[in-house]
Amino acid sequence: MRAAAVPRTPATCTVGAGGNDLGPVDVDLADAGAAFLVAGPPRSGRSTALAAIVSSLAGRGTGGFGVLLCCPRPSPLMDLVGMPGVVGALCGSLDMQIDEALAGARGPLAVVVDDAERLGDGIAADVLDRFTRTARDDGNLVVAAGTTHELALHNYRGWLAAVRHARTGLLLNPASYVDGEVLSVKLPRSTSGGWPPGRALLVQRGQTVAVQVPHG
Repeated sequence: MRAAAVPRTPATCTVGAGGNDLGPVDVDLADAGAAFLVAGPPRSGRSTALAAIVSSLAGRGTGGFGVLLCCPRPSPLMDLVGMPGVVGALCGSLDMQIDEALAGARGPLAVVVDDAERLGDGIAADVLDRFTRTARDDGNLVVAAGTTHELALHNYRGWLAAVRHARTGLLLNPASYVDGEVLSVKLPRSTSGGWPPGRALLVQRGQTVAVQVPHG
């Protein structure tokens, strides 16, 4: 499947390069259900993919998205603090920070979470659940990244389940056809991993497109 041209909106982000000419591959996150998941094994480029999405969403001026970075552990995303459009950054234990940060934010807002599997329960998970449930109606976005194995292994509820159920995201270096279950997509049984860093499948509504995401 070749990626089709996507009309540019404030919620449109470039997730990588694909097609015969390796042109930009864009996704309108609002049209995709206001939720986007980046899944992959360690060192597959999850944080770098998130950074590319943040760069696409942030700093578009009036009508663009403010971006709140949420990193429960040290992340390369923290290097984006100070970028125009990045309205806040939370690192470490988010339980006592995230509610206040969201309450003080002005929309439209994109909440971008790295190492999302670390926020499967607890106070921060409850706050993210409330935000995610109303994100589409409120004009906000949720973008999360996590380890494919952890996301598939645990029966997460709440906000992580909602992000998965949107069935839109990137599968970086899938190690087996079972990895497709994270985004409810069927992969060939011959899927065996070993892809170059940054190589991924863009998943949208059960369809896949091979893309190369930035990898630094």
